Amino acid sequence: AIQCFDSFSRYSDYPTSTTIQKKDIKDMQHFPIFLLCPEEGINMSELQDKGYESMNEFYMGRLTNGKRGWGGLKNESLEWILNDTRTVNNERQLVKSGELSMINTKTESKEHNNIIWKEKFVYPYGKCWIMGLSEELRTSHYMKILIEFTDLNKGFTMKVTDWKQWSFVPYIESFWGHNIDYKNGTDPEFGIFNMQLQEHVMDSKDPKAKCSNYGLQEKYKSFTDCFIQKTEELFTEFLGCVPPIFGKNDTNFCRNVETDHIQKLDYHLSKLSEFDEVDGCKPPCHTITIISSKLRGIKQDTNDLNIMLDPTVTTYNTLKSS
Repeated sequence: AIQCFDSFSRYSDYPTSTTIQKKDIKDMQHFPIFLLCPEEGINMSELQDKGYESMNEFYMGRLTNGKRGWGGLKNESLEWILNDTRTVNNERQLVKSGELSMINTKTESKEHNNIIWKEKFVYPYGKCWIMGLSEELRTSHYMKILIEFTDLNKGFTMKVTDWKQWSFVPYIESFWGHNIDYKNGTDPEFGIFNMQLQEHVMDSKDPKAKCSNYGLQEKYKSFTDCFIQKTEELFTEFLGCVPPIFGKNDTNFCRNVETDHIQKLDYHLSKLSEFDEVDGCKPPCHTITIISSKLRGIKQDTNDLNIMLDPTVTTYNTLKSS
């Protein structure tokens, strides 16, 4: 009875209404991205030659002579160290082909070379690739994404993720979405996955939603933009610089952090990695939930993925009642 009264009180104070709509996937403006990480993206022996004993030390900073830094033995930039130690130089060494199959009412056609790739460092893998679809294709009636992998000896993780919820923390768990894992040493297969998307749109005026509509009406362009700026302000306030894994302006990167600040630095690095949040940045009001299931796996000589996107998207709009 008490719980019912509390629920009624919350609703009467902040009444909301939720509508559910169905729409075609081609009408989505906010589409997920695919993060692809080779299981062994860094050559550990070469990384150790640079002065790092582990990937965690590379991520959190190397402690020497009472200081924590990110330059290795020769005070090199993180980008140079990553380029020298990565096992995969470009996506074509990992992916033999990627194509999008478009379905229309009459025929099925295949579009090649329409997948956009961007490099990204992601702990604990190293160099990963973010795969997106070209802008022109987002208005097409697409349904399937087919990917064929080239190196049968390497495992990989693919994460289908909602980029609007990404905080910029270069850590695999900060990417919201669904994991598809092919571990090293397992027999190659043709994996067939079904994937359904749900959109959730909340009202920024609703105090219970605790979200922001980033864009023209907000100070920050996106949740990621807010996170980057707030994080840079946080570290600059007590360090005077920003750890390279979080900053975007290399002129303000930390090279070494003095002993007096190490404990506070470690606290904030751990907090950002574990909780993926920063004060002053509310989650976006428009998000995607990704629901995936493996339909079957067919043993063969190569690793292939067939991700079939459900053509219908369910949208949940929650608004503050007047």
